[in-house]
Amino acid sequence: MGRPPLPGHVTGGLVDAALIEVYPAGLLLPQLVVATELSPAQVRAGLTRVMTEHALGRGLVKLYTRRDGHQYSKDIARILAFERQFFRTESHRFARFATGVLLPHQALHPDDPYITNVITVLSGYQSQLALLAAG
Repeated sequence: MGRPPLPGHVTGGLVDAALIEVYPAGLLLPQLVVATELSPAQVRAGLTRVMTEHALGRGLVKLYTRRDGHQYSKDIARILAFERQFFRTESHRFARFATGVLLPHQALHPDDPYITNVITVLSGYQSQLALLAAG
């Protein structure tokens, strides 16, 4: 059986404490599991709480990289690199959605005002993502 559920403020607090303890370094998920004695699912729930509550309260930005894991940072170069990578990823993800779903929808129903409006509105969104990714 799994571990009993813990309230979000508890898992968030444990993950926050583990990240503060190693600041400015980071921890990978398996390291967070060991440091907090939580299950991987509980750590993930705690990371969500860290993102929505703890980071701002500490005046820190919560970052993630494959190499360094989850970490808090005040380093503007790292923060900007993380944000730009996020926007690049979202831009590519959105482009795949547009190509695989929206454009075929429009091809099937070219007179549908809904899809025409969606394409018009979201083309601006895609442009904005590309600008943000470029910095």
